[in-house]
Amino acid sequence: MVNGDKPLVTAKHSDDLKTVLDRLSQFNVISLPVVNDEGQMIGAISVLDIVVYMTWGANNITQFRSLSMRARDIIGFWATSKHESAVFDETVPLSSLLEPFSQGAHRILVHSVSTPSKYSVLSQSDVVRHIFKHRESVAAVLSQTLEQLGIAPKAVASIAPGLTTVAAFRSLVEKKVAAVAIVDQASTIQGTLSGSDLRGLTQEQMKSFYLPVSEYLKAKHGGERTAIVVTLQNTLEEAMQLIVSYKIHRVWIVSDLSSKKVIGCLSLTDIINVFNN
Repeated sequence: MVNGDKPLVTAKHSDDLKTVLDRLSQFNVISLPVVNDEGQMIGAISVLDIVVYMTWGANNITQFRSLSMRARDIIGFWATSKHESAVFDETVPLSSLLEPFSQGAHRILVHSVSTPSKYSVLSQSDVVRHIFKHRESVAAVLSQTLEQLGIAPKAVASIAPGLTTVAAFRSLVEKKVAAVAIVDQASTIQGTLSGSDLRGLTQEQMKSFYLPVSEYLKAKHGGERTAIVVTLQNTLEEAMQLIVSYKIHRVWIVSDLSSKKVIGCLSLTDIINVFNN
């Protein structure tokens, strides 16, 4: 399940944030493990960590904080990044990895037994794709509807499409969530904003952060993207099929497919938690 042939890209704890941001953009990733002078993993830093640190309290781009701060000083600025430094042996069974993933870790580091200094990254997406690939072994679970699995309506973090982009990304931190639903006044789903929407970000592109979030996303992705939704009557297999096919991290749960009023969310964490329990 882990691709050990792909070299692990890291940031040094002494790198300034501009260097880290350039590296994140160069490799088109949203977070990097951070290593100390001895090459030991001490945490992780994400694009969102950098963006929130730079823009916190700023009313315009002239008030953005400097990128001269060191990586070690903002590790885990966003709460979710604090989970990213977990390291596991490659011989550990998948069942043992479900617990950290079900607790919100988005990715973990796996080190090689034969080459202890060699690390690979295993993500929630990798685990969900693996389970779905071998779905015949868990057919009894996958055939149940979300409602049958005990997934109930719950309040979701949401924002309006007219909110500025910088305020929208700050809301991820303030609400302590990985994504927010973009909804209109009738709570109809319009789109999704998550840390993944910062992938490939450059310092120059931050000038667009005071656009409405809906305009930022159109420019970022070359047009509008339809939010992927399910109802509580959909099976877990149907929901996972959408997540795997669209390569997304969550589907929004709506009251019905006509009104698309958001009543919940099914994330990768939720799916892994089903199997962990």
